[in-house]
Amino acid sequence: MFMLCIILLQIPFVYANVTPLDSNNIDSVLANNEIVFMNFYADWCRFSQQLKPVFEEASNKFSNLLPGKVTFASVDCDRN
Repeated sequence: MFMLCIILLQIPFVYANVTPLDSNNIDSVLANNEIVFMNFYADWCRFSQQLKPVFEEASNKFSNLLPGKVTFASVDCDRN
């Protein structure tokens, strides 16, 4: 149990306001926001992995300041 607690403490818990985009929701996300920052990523890409925490942090800081005006979205390039 002790080892499980140590492992869980090492996992970063990040609440991100990043909206996953796909063909089902892209039109509504673009229509309902003035500015959409989009992250096109692939899970296997080292640069995508490096950008993810930075993008999530920016999303956490700015999405709540201007709701309905600014949003952060991500597109999985392998799926879409």
